[in-house]
Amino acid sequence: FRSPGAGKSVTLVGPADAEIVHRLEQMTGARVKLWVRTDAPGLAWSVQDVAGIINEAQRGDLLIVQDASGLSAIPVDR
Repeated sequence: FRSPGAGKSVTLVGPADAEIVHRLEQMTGARVKLWVRTDAPGLAWSVQDVAGIINEAQRGDLLIVQDASGLSAIPVDR
């Protein structure tokens, strides 16, 4: 069985979270890294929502940004 996220590279931009990278890699099979926003105190990731975005993405790599209005997923080429 191959996870829908396998082979994808995902960069998260949002609040610091010590566990999210590891959890998302386990849940989706994607390679995940986190860039911490310095201008967004009080935000928190929803691991389930982010995993859903990764698994539903048709192909390619993603930049997922967390801000006060929620999550934005941007397909990118690296």
